[in-house]
Amino acid sequence: MSASNRTQLFRILLGLVLFAALGRDGARAQQTPSLIPGYNIVTGQWDASQAARTNVSRTGTGSPVGRDQCNKPGESYFQTDATPGQNNWYCTTAGSPGTWTNGSSGTVTSVSASCLAWLTCPVATPGTTPALTIGAATGQTSHEVIGTCGSATSFAPCSLVAGDLPSIPNSSLVNSAITIGGTSVSLGGSTSSFPSPGAIGGTTPSTGLFTTLGASGLLTAGSAGAASTPGLLVSGAPYIGGTTTTNFPQLYVNDGTGPTTFSANGTEIGVNAPSGFAGNFLDFHLNGGASLASLNYLGNGTFNALTSSTSLTTGSGAATVCGSINGCIGLTEGSSAMTPTAGQDGLRGDSATHVVKATFNGSPEFQLAPIGLACISAPVTSTTTTSNVVITSFTVPGGTIQAGTAYRIEVWGTATDATSTAANTFDVNWGTSGNNTDTAIGTLSPTSAVGTSSFVWTLLVTWQSTTAVYVTGQYTSSTAVGLDSHTDRFIGPTITSGLSTSGNEILSVNFQGNADLTVSFTNACIEMVHP
Repeated sequence: MSASNRTQLFRILLGLVLFAALGRDGARAQQTPSLIPGYNIVTGQWDASQAARTNVSRTGTGSPVGRDQCNKPGESYFQTDATPGQNNWYCTTAGSPGTWTNGSSGTVTSVSASCLAWLTCPVATPGTTPALTIGAATGQTSHEVIGTCGSATSFAPCSLVAGDLPSIPNSSLVNSAITIGGTSVSLGGSTSSFPSPGAIGGTTPSTGLFTTLGASGLLTAGSAGAASTPGLLVSGAPYIGGTTTTNFPQLYVNDGTGPTTFSANGTEIGVNAPSGFAGNFLDFHLNGGASLASLNYLGNGTFNALTSSTSLTTGSGAATVCGSINGCIGLTEGSSAMTPTAGQDGLRGDSATHVVKATFNGSPEFQLAPIGLACISAPVTSTTTTSNVVITSFTVPGGTIQAGTAYRIEVWGTATDATSTAANTFDVNWGTSGNNTDTAIGTLSPTSAVGTSSFVWTLLVTWQSTTAVYVTGQYTSSTAVGLDSHTDRFIGPTITSGLSTSGNEILSVNFQGNADLTVSFTNACIEMVHP
């Protein structure tokens, strides 16, 4: 092989080696990225429009703000763990760290607002140029503030109480002034009292008497009255819109537990004393003299003098009426006996026995007799009939009968028997019906005779105990005709036991005649002769 041929063959082999080497490196270049280390600056045009993809920002997690260095404004950073759309950051000022600004952006399509109950917050044109307006809501409860009143821990409307208001020490008010109705009022230099203000509406606050507030908090009214003008006026009507617990008096003196029994119709003046109070609710004097009238804590009234038109009414308990001539007389009601007091008389309505009992000048208590009198006001007649006729009757109060109680009965009249003799009956009865169906405690059975006579029938009814009664009587006629064929008859003695006296019972006088007899009872009475 000539030298030229050998040279040609060498060139061919060298080319194959180079081609093989270049082909292997090219394939490798398609699988492994090329690294450009160092600080590189491109001064010409960088055209990546034909690139399959481009990554021009440094990537990492977390915000670069306050953390990453920036060598030159314009550097970019892609935050991989940010909310999508908020990933791109750009350096605006170089530094270590640099100033980084989020370059992501979006579009607001609508704005809305949600307000607390006491506010309004409408949004005008929410989809274009939103405008938020905040205002106060209407229809809220009056006299409330927005805050954390009492033990609340969140803001809400609430009513302030004394505990929510800070206290102002008197020392903070020394040599200060307040303005009332446009007039400055000095509080003075004392830490415990205020100067006397002038009359309401006056222009000189330090003159004129209206009220004085002393160091102990006492309030004194010092205005004198004038024509048609009181020194102190509490006007207006008492409150009646609540209950007997909340209808407080218009003028109220109170230092006790609140009552629950005020009038439902309102009260003008009220006093409520604490437990243990033993003084007077009211006490009237004249120029420093002794008490003329008073009302004490038990509701007992004491009056220096009473006129003939004075009346006293007590709901319970007792009342005492005293005079300069006859001393005092006590009036009471109850089941316990009165305690005699020398120089005083007493009357007690006994709630157990329903009688009136009395003491005189300190004497032991004794029972007063009921009126116990019943009389007819017009004649009572029985004309040719056997039907019962009630001549008269008296209702005896329950509990008033005791051993020795006695009633007298008298009946006067005239009787005419027209044709023949026949039986008739006088009865004295005790019971609740008031006629001859009650228990008969005394009976007279005369036999009429033809003719006319006048008569009187007298009986004495005496109680041996609260359940047993003793009856005696006498019949006397002018002649032995008319009502009876005798001029005299005696009744009893008759004893009746087992009677009831605890309740009201009727003592009645009854007559049953006959078909031939006409009787006119012209007078008849029942009277108590001993209680």
